[in-house]
Amino acid sequence: MKIFNKEDYGKMMDLELSNFLRENTDGFDRSKVSLETNISFETLTKVSNRKRNLTEGNSIGIVKLILIAKENHSKRMERAEQLIINKS
Repeated sequence: MKIFNKEDYGKMMDLELSNFLRENTDGFDRSKVSLETNISFETLTKVSNRKRNLTEGNSIGIVKLILIAKENHSKRMERAEQLIINKS
């Protein structure tokens, strides 16, 4: 999945995307991606938190984190809907 363009590399990640990753991923998710991609946990964390620039190399791990974040967010929304339905 191609999310980033060459113009995105060498810069900090977009603030909204960073916030989305911080809200919807955790250390376990970054550890999993680190093992799958051979990109260090520290790099994934720092890029996600806008402490290090996005590169073509680390973008592979960030894309995987985005996919996990989307899945985690969907699960949270489903749980919230169920809570609302059960309260009605």
